[in-house]
Amino acid sequence: MTKNEINFAVANDSGNGFVKNQTNNQRIKFPSVLAEVIPGSEPMPIDETDTRQVATIFSNLFSHMDITIDSPKISGVPRYLVGDLANTSFGSVIGFNVSSVEGKADSEIGLVTLLAQLAYRSLEKYYLEYQELPNPNELINVKVPKMTTALPINEYKQAGVKEKYAQKFIGKHKVTINTFTHPLNFEIIFDKVDVEPEGVVAVSGLVGNPTDPLTSRNDGVFDDFKKEYDIENFDGKNILETKRLIVIDVGDGTVDITVIVNGVPISNLTQSLQVGTGVVQENAIKALKNKYPTLGNMSRQTFMDLARQNNRQGHVFTEILNSELSIIERPILEQIKTIFANNAQNELVIVCGGGASLLKDHFKPILKKNLEKLNVFGAPPLLWVPPKYAQYLNLDGLAFRLAWVK
Repeated sequence: MTKNEINFAVANDSGNGFVKNQTNNQRIKFPSVLAEVIPGSEPMPIDETDTRQVATIFSNLFSHMDITIDSPKISGVPRYLVGDLANTSFGSVIGFNVSSVEGKADSEIGLVTLLAQLAYRSLEKYYLEYQELPNPNELINVKVPKMTTALPINEYKQAGVKEKYAQKFIGKHKVTINTFTHPLNFEIIFDKVDVEPEGVVAVSGLVGNPTDPLTSRNDGVFDDFKKEYDIENFDGKNILETKRLIVIDVGDGTVDITVIVNGVPISNLTQSLQVGTGVVQENAIKALKNKYPTLGNMSRQTFMDLARQNNRQGHVFTEILNSELSIIERPILEQIKTIFANNAQNELVIVCGGGASLLKDHFKPILKKNLEKLNVFGAPPLLWVPPKYAQYLNLDGLAFRLAWVK
């Protein structure tokens, strides 16, 4: 790269709960949240002449995302704290409204979080290359010749929506990093943006090796499945050769259920259920605050961090969370029944997505039992993608797809 020009190829899964991004084969995950900076509440800037403090910031750079955006695709010229920094701020935290009819294509959150991540990835690359910060008087040009991203299936199927979503990114966006005493300026330019349907692209993540698009996937993602069904060999090629499969992609805001026959999604049996684990979490937070009125406000991500703790508080949070799971499980079962009513000859059912792990213990036995009832000659195998891989499967598919975008 020249000193003021950086090039990136990007795969971006803008989840309702977390952003999962791959930029030039470097991956990151952070909360899909913002906090608008109110004058007088700005974070204390870092003195760039203090080399020790600068080095400390770069050891955890993406937890300090503080940007101002000047873009024709975003209203005003807002300043936002992004990701972890937003969650620890005293400002009002903004996330995807999973209870709203607003879709991802209409929200600015996905664009803001992506621009923040790319600006800080550019800063990291510059600093590692030159061992100094950019000159505040210079503009660093960040070029993205190609990017893959995804939308929930119901949005993707609407006429013109995926094209509109692609246009939200294409063009120039000026981003200013406010972390240091002197602001640093970046211009991010997107050229080609390929939009894929969530759930469908997850299957690509199972078929192809995301690090080598010329080979089939053959790693630990299939280990639990092979052990459960006593199968010696199973890899991405087997997924590709499955003639009829059902994919249940459990997200924070939606559950995308896809029927794929001979590699082609069947539109009339493919649906986004407008309920995801984020709705479950929000309901659990409301129930928790009704029971314990003195609890302060918290984001879904903070709630889940506390629920995972092995202490009394974590156990209470988990118990309340589990009591809300039926609101997502019932509509999944109803859609599965509709699919089997149209054709019972389904060869494989896949459950993936960031919310799959949350449902597994409670819902997997229920789903298996229902699959057995729906096919008297034997239920299709159920591949429940392990937690280590489930949340990244759409990103794996987008990375695989990116390699083939010209």
